[in-house]
Amino acid sequence: MRFLLTAGVPDATALAISVAAASTKRNVSDALANLAAAGDVERYWVGNEARYRLDRERWARFLGLDPDRIPGHRDWPQLLHALAEIRRFLARPDLDELTDYMRASEARQLMSRLKPGLGHAGVSVSDSGHGADYWSTFLQNVEGVLARIERP
Repeated sequence: MRFLLTAGVPDATALAISVAAASTKRNVSDALANLAAAGDVERYWVGNEARYRLDRERWARFLGLDPDRIPGHRDWPQLLHALAEIRRFLARPDLDELTDYMRASEARQLMSRLKPGLGHAGVSVSDSGHGADYWSTFLQNVEGVLARIERP
């Protein structure tokens, strides 16, 4: 429900919702089927794929919210995972002992691993900068993750 209400998309598949919920597609599909059976969400088919949508105005009234002021979606599982990995990297006791080149190289490897999830969360990850110059790009990427948390 959180994803359908806040994502600002007209409809979604069970797979898209399961990724946003950090849950299995099977569990999400079962929950969506129950919500559809109860009339809380609408399910329709495009080819052989079920799609789900809800009436945002109805849900906003139920929750006591102005439909135009419903918070925007943030992909919390992806964002928080990325921040935890970044924090772990920056807290490494040997980080200050590395050369600028090696520190930037390891930062690039970290961002390469995080890039798919961050892309799904709406964060663009830059690869620009060669050698030690990548460090400033890494810091910009981290700022992009933090900015995505602050605003959808």
